[in-house]
Amino acid sequence: MTACGGSLTTEPESRGPTTETPGGSTAPATSGTSPTEGTGGGGGSNSTNNPESTPDEGHFNIELHVTVTPKPGATPQEYILQCDGTAPSDASNVPEPEEACALVEESAQALFFTKPDPTLQCTQQYGGPQTATVTGSVNGRPVEAMFARTDGCEISRWNAMEPILGTGGVL
Repeated sequence: MTACGGSLTTEPESRGPTTETPGGSTAPATSGTSPTEGTGGGGGSNSTNNPESTPDEGHFNIELHVTVTPKPGATPQEYILQCDGTAPSDASNVPEPEEACALVEESAQALFFTKPDPTLQCTQQYGGPQTATVTGSVNGRPVEAMFARTDGCEISRWNAMEPILGTGGVL
């Protein structure tokens, strides 16, 4: 077993739902598939099924931009989570916006700001090739976090973020 834990990144913040083109530039997402198709994720009246959501103007205590890459070489998908407390904005298009806002409101410290215990032992199991980057801010505090499914600890971190990342990264 090896020690594991979360990692931070300094990748630039990405905006709105876009897809990366082969040349490295971004373009509006135009997939005919819903970003929540196959996840069982709800969304109520929010724009969960609108892959072309753009951030709402206004003040939100939670503003996160999520990039999920299902496997190496796959087109990354971009999602937005904006919350006023536990209420998502209409632009929030993560798999479960209401649950995501409540999760971040209640657990932001553990999800994004707590350093992993370097003595933590993790099972050596592989949960899949999915990766995710979450950037933005929570209550004015910058968020820059990476998620993967490379061992038991990382799978647990991903599962805790399921309302935001989706089940196994399948949005």
